[in-house]
This record gives sequence, C-alpha cells and structure tokens, in this order.
Amino acid sequence: MLMSAFRVLIVESDANEAAELLHLIQSWKYTDAAGGMQPAAVQVVADTNQALETYEEFPPSLVIFGPVAAASVDGSEIRLLRQSGGIEPVPILFVQDLSSHQALPDPPVDCDDILTKPYSPPLVQLKLASIRRFCEFNRSLMAQRDRLRRHHADFLQEQANAREIFDNLGNESCLDDTPAIRYHLSPRAVLNGDLLAATYTPDGKLVLMLGDFSGHGLAAAVGAVPLTSIFYSMMPRGFSMSRVLREMNRKLHGILPRQMFCCLVMLELDPRRNHLRILNAGMPSPCLKRTSGELHLLESRHLPFGVLSSDQIDTAISNVRVLPGDRLFLWSDGIHEARNSDGEHFGECRLMDLLRADGDADQAFAQILMAVNAHAA
Repeated sequence: MLMSAFRVLIVESDANEAAELLHLIQSWKYTDAAGGMQPAAVQVVADTNQALETYEEFPPSLVIFGPVAAASVDGSEIRLLRQSGGIEPVPILFVQDLSSHQALPDPPVDCDDILTKPYSPPLVQLKLASIRRFCEFNRSLMAQRDRLRRHHADFLQEQANAREIFDNLGNESCLDDTPAIRYHLSPRAVLNGDLLAATYTPDGKLVLMLGDFSGHGLAAAVGAVPLTSIFYSMMPRGFSMSRVLREMNRKLHGILPRQMFCCLVMLELDPRRNHLRILNAGMPSPCLKRTSGELHLLESRHLPFGVLSSDQIDTAISNVRVLPGDRLFLWSDGIHEARNSDGEHFGECRLMDLLRADGDADQAFAQILMAVNAHAA
C-alpha cells in the first residue's frame, strides 16, 4: 500500500488529547494528483525523541504538538526537528487550549502557526488544506531548483567541452608564442560566440582573426568551428587573405541559420614591408595608435559574414602603412556593452579616453581591462 502524499505527525503525551487530534485529522480528506479523495496518513508519538526516531520511516509533511506537548517542548527540540527534516521545510503547529482558566503563554517563536481548542473542524480543515498547498508549492520549487542545478551542470560541461574543442582546433595558433600579441579572452567567450585565432603564413606574415557570432550559447560556439578550421587549414598553406575570407563567407552563408551571422576582423601584417592589410566586417572599429599618439580608427567596410552569398572582399580590405612602435587595439562588443549596476554601458568614449592617455601600450592594455572590470563590478 502506498503511503499518503500528505503525512501528519502528532506529538502528544496525553492519550485523550492525542486521540481527539487523531480523529479530527483523519476525518479530513484531500484531493490527490489523480483526482481522488484520500485521508492524510497520521502517526502519533508521545514526545520529541520519539518524533525524531520516526522521521526516517515516516517523513512528515506537517508536525502538530498537542496542548500538553506544546506546553513542555523547548526551542532546542524544535530546532532538532527542523534539522531532521532536511532541506525541505516542515511546518510545525502548536495547539493552545482556550478553554483553560490559566493564563495562556505566548506562542513560541519556533512554531509556524497555532490551532486553538476547542477545535472548529471547518477551520482546522481549512488550515490543513492551506498547509498542504504550501507543501505542494514548496515541493514544486525544490523540483525546479533541482532541474536548474542539472541544467547549470550541463551548461558548465558544455563550456568545458567547447573550450577543449577550440583548444584542439587552435594547436597551430601562435597567440601565446608571439611577443607582438597580447590578448585577453573572457572565460565566457567561447559560449558567447567570440573567437580569436592567429598564425603565420609560409612567407612570414602574421595573420590574426577576431570574430563575434550573433547570439549566445552552444549554437554560437558551434558556428565558430568551421571558421577556425578554414583559418588554420588555409592560412599556413599560403592561401591569400582574400581567398580565405571568401571561403569563410561562403561556408557561413551555407550553414548558419538566417538569423545568425558573424562579425569579423582579419589582419595580415607584413613585418618586412611594414605593411598592414585589414578587413573589418561589422566589428567595433580597431584603433591604430601611432607612436606620435595619433589614433586612427579602421571602420567596418563589409557586411558581417554569412549575411550574403556574394562579397566585396577585395574592395573592403584596407591597406595601412605601419611603423615600429605603432600599436593596434582590437576588441569585441563585450568592452562597449559592459554595464554597471545602473545599466550604463562602458561605451566607446571611455575606451577612446584610455587609448588617448599617454603611456606605454602594455600599460594601456592593462588599464583598459581594469577600467572595464571596475565599471562592470
């Protein structure tokens, strides 16, 4: 026989009082999940020690202290009962006898509610129904909490798997081996659709790509896989920057859902000729800071990749003369869109002010990170 979903534990040492409470509660029926009417399961014990012993085999949905037991129990015993109930709260009711000529003590702060005697069966049944609804609501909350925990664990596992995939795809990356590159990737970057890749061409040119897929989550991360694969398979084999970019746009247009696209900036630096070729397709404008302190923004001249099957790669690539000491700063929209507690974005103006400030470029990099983190904190 299945145990009733609603279980009441009565704590009362007086046999007559316990019998009266038992009869009162057993006369109440509730509607179960199948729509049928059934009585609550009730168990009677004499004191708190016996109540604690029965918790494992009879976990109660409600504990009622009869008038005699309620007058003698102390706060430490109530706390033990609550701890034995685990994380799911169990309401505790005290019975107060209003027919007694003695002065009634104040209800203990450790109880959740009181029942008054002489009992009014309709009022008692209303209170039991209300408590049962509370228990069902709490059980639903606990189930939702457990589901959220499972979803969060799955999300963390997705992040770890996605990061491992990108680490494996980036075996040919020179990001960590090139002194000319300094970068910072947020731990959330992979599942936010951000990607960063760098490699050398056979003739010694440094090629770097920064991308940002629309949307978030696994779909954005998966979209970055073919882009990274094309980059690391074609660039080290000597394909031209234009050819690689066309292949990326063609591939993304063929596989991405229509609501998704990829903003991207790719640069090719020839250190022997002091020449920079750069294409910006929808990304925030990279900033070239000259040794003189002059700032030159390289604005987007191409639609994000994956939007159109056709492209204008050749006309959208900018050619820039660079000199020793020049620094190029690139960033995704996570910098602009970092918000403080008032919802205010960090914005481009603050970023430009930091870049205009005098000082070493390495210091500017660190100052930008500190300023964004302080703003978002």
